[in-house]
Amino acid sequence: IPFLMSDNLDKDSEKILAKITSTLKITKELRSSYKTFRGDGLSFEYPNTWQSKTAQEGVRKTTTFSSDGSTFLTVSIMPNQGGGTLQDWWSEESSSSRYTKISERMVDDILAYELILPETDAGPRYVAIIGKPQGGGGRIYDIQSAGIDKQTLNRIFFTSQFQR
Repeated sequence: IPFLMSDNLDKDSEKILAKITSTLKITKELRSSYKTFRGDGLSFEYPNTWQSKTAQEGVRKTTTFSSDGSTFLTVSIMPNQGGGTLQDWWSEESSSSRYTKISERMVDDILAYELILPETDAGPRYVAIIGKPQGGGGRIYDIQSAGIDKQTLNRIFFTSQFQR
């Protein structure tokens, strides 16, 4: 393309073009260092060095992503058999759980509770309910992490999408 030949560009234009080219290269490198998980109404990006393993226990399907045995993300998906809301789930769960709710967070415009286990090194746990909250139906997503740096965890949740 003649107008992109360096003889036709002034110094400022060359700098801008170099910056754009550099940004595109970095973006491509970052994208290629991640894989995309898609399954059971959920998708997100995770580091391509992680391995995944899926297990089915009754109605609960669990996929664990791990890099070295100490860094992992576990995604459990099960039917919302009780048909309640996230608030109903927490009311029942909190009475028998050591978890503490520290925040409510929107993930792909879906309300999720951020939970922690006080006095442990366990990473945060996120729980969301997608689908029909009344009369049964829908799915409960229970996502737990350990040893994941904040940047990677944010990347996972920034790219998370739920199929409604």
